[in-house]
Amino acid sequence: AIEVITNPGARYDAQVTAVIRIRTKKATGEGFSFSDRAYVRHNMKKLSALNQFDFNYRKDGFDLSGMLDTHHINTREESNDPIYLYLPDLVWKQDQYTMGNSPNRAVSGRLSANYTFNNEQAIGIRYDGMKRGKATWRGYMNSIQYMNDVFYDKTEDTNSVTFPETRHSLNVYYLGKVGNVKLDWNTDFFIRERDRNQIILEHYEDATGVKEDGLIESLTNTKNKLA
Repeated sequence: AIEVITNPGARYDAQVTAVIRIRTKKATGEGFSFSDRAYVRHNMKKLSALNQFDFNYRKDGFDLSGMLDTHHINTREESNDPIYLYLPDLVWKQDQYTMGNSPNRAVSGRLSANYTFNNEQAIGIRYDGMKRGKATWRGYMNSIQYMNDVFYDKTEDTNSVTFPETRHSLNVYYLGKVGNVKLDWNTDFFIRERDRNQIILEHYEDATGVKEDGLIESLTNTKNKLA
């Protein structure tokens, strides 16, 4: 069924002037079904693996489904690009090499259940969760500058970032009708906590022999709660 709402309520953004709501027909077929997907990938000397299990059970108006995902994904990036700047009386050249390796180890899951009483009444609940471990992104940059092919200065940066995260979300809904009054109730709860610990080691050296070393460390903790 398709319904056009020309005066949306407070659950929609204030800029939304109209909503088209599409209600799908009841799914056919009953019983238990499941699927499992797995893959292994090797890319730039790094191994990645993923496994995702999905299931569904349906009986009369009751529907139960879930998902469990575990993965260890490695992403590696590498570049080596010279940059030239031509001026009237000199030429700047910068040789820049960058490399980054980003591992992502996480477990996520979903569990949902709903019951359809009839064409105009249904109730349901859904939970989603995710836990990411203390995987550390590591990066390296080496930049050397030349002025008219003469060494000018050099900068080396070693960067590491650790970003564990935990996330939970819950949705409960009820859809019904009392006389000519339609009820459409949704409640959402969301909790997320994320840390970000970054350490940068920098070494600088110029043509005159000046050398400088620097250390920058930052720690950020973010907590989000929504109801």
